[in-house]
Amino acid sequence: MSRPSFHDVIVVGTDLAGLMAAGLLQRHKYRTLLLGHGGLRSRYLHDGQPLPAAPLMLPLRGAAPGLDEVLAALAVEDPVHQLGDGGGVPAQVVTPSRRLDLGPDPVRLEAELERAWPEERAPFLARVAQAQRRQETLQALLTERPTLPPESFGERMRLRRWQRALEPPTAQAPEPSALWRILSRAGDFLAHLPEGASAPAARDRLVLSLLDGLRYVPDLPERLLESLRRSGVEVRAEALVEEIGVESGRLCQVRTARGADGCRCNTLLSGLPLTELLELVPPKQRSRAARLLVDTSRPLESVFTSHLVVPASALPLGMGRHVLLVRDPGAALEEDNLVRIQALPFPGRRERVHVCLSCLVSFRKRPLGREHLGPLSKRVFKAAAWLMPFLEEHLEGMSSPFWEGRPDDAGHPTPWLIHRTLESDRPTWLGLALVPAQPVYKNLWLAGPEVLPALGVEGQAHTALQLTAAVRKRFPLRAAL
Repeated sequence: MSRPSFHDVIVVGTDLAGLMAAGLLQRHKYRTLLLGHGGLRSRYLHDGQPLPAAPLMLPLRGAAPGLDEVLAALAVEDPVHQLGDGGGVPAQVVTPSRRLDLGPDPVRLEAELERAWPEERAPFLARVAQAQRRQETLQALLTERPTLPPESFGERMRLRRWQRALEPPTAQAPEPSALWRILSRAGDFLAHLPEGASAPAARDRLVLSLLDGLRYVPDLPERLLESLRRSGVEVRAEALVEEIGVESGRLCQVRTARGADGCRCNTLLSGLPLTELLELVPPKQRSRAARLLVDTSRPLESVFTSHLVVPASALPLGMGRHVLLVRDPGAALEEDNLVRIQALPFPGRRERVHVCLSCLVSFRKRPLGREHLGPLSKRVFKAAAWLMPFLEEHLEGMSSPFWEGRPDDAGHPTPWLIHRTLESDRPTWLGLALVPAQPVYKNLWLAGPEVLPALGVEGQAHTALQLTAAVRKRFPLRAAL
């Protein structure tokens, strides 16, 4: 009888943090196996053309040092060969009566506010200045890379000092302006923690990244996967995990659908949602602490996307590549009252433009299914047609991951879990962390969005750095070998 294969580290799932951690650990000579659990679910097929389920946007290089460090270490990006671009107007806010071009230049920003939204000029610029000052403190915290949530009393006391620095007294905080409220809400397209639960400094960081200009990178998961293969990680992207075995409080054996002998490991990293991870553990081996951990977070919203193909000439003059369309700035910024419109290059066809329409939809409406999403799709299209006249006449294609495949199709993104935001009954640590990275089982670390959900992709890069340091400390290479 053949024996189970052994690896120092097994990563289950393809969340970005797990992919990054797998590459970093392999570069530290840990024998690493990636089990994709059905493959990447960041794209879907429309007429044979892969399209991003929700366009991935990264901060400009230099704005997120931790993310830059990881991408450089994995040979995905360097100062010469950079991912995406930040050309053109970083972002536009369009309402029925205003069109505001935003950008990082303070002189131009002030002039644009005076032209299009004069009553917002003073409060918005004051809020931007406060956000920029607070970023130095947040960056110092991220550079220190503390364990979140803390594992000891000493770490708790040290983090309280950071908490006081990141959250100034309410009396010192300027009243949020209408424009700041729009941009802050737009941060929910980038982060996995909703606006009200995030640390003010974390939300400030997302707003400033919108002002600086985000980079569209449609294939970051694919680039990371290719980097893993080049570095020597054993990649089984389509392998479906059936069961994770537990012995003496350790998750030590992973059985796949076609791997009768399974795989054993010293360390297991989970790039899956918590609920999906627990389902892989046999019911009798699920600890009470693990079940309670799953209850700490649940989906709050997901991003609903529709994708259009139109001639480049159909875009109106002055329309930016990243538009926040707000029908009523005074109303709740949800569903079709806040539509993000992204004009992106269409692969292989320069004369065509891929227009992504996206909005936030409550996860509680999932039981309504098409009954809710069908009318919502029409309302979102109507909003886009108001911005782009004669859109229906120019339309050459329309699709959505919600309609193009079933959620259980291999490699197809699970529609209601596309870039979900999370809610919890428990307070977050510093408004950044939701669950501990090393939660219940002795050799399990979490690499999903629940760990550092407030900073989006940057938070996932910091999760990967934190996990790499923790694994190397707990299982030094000489012991792992």
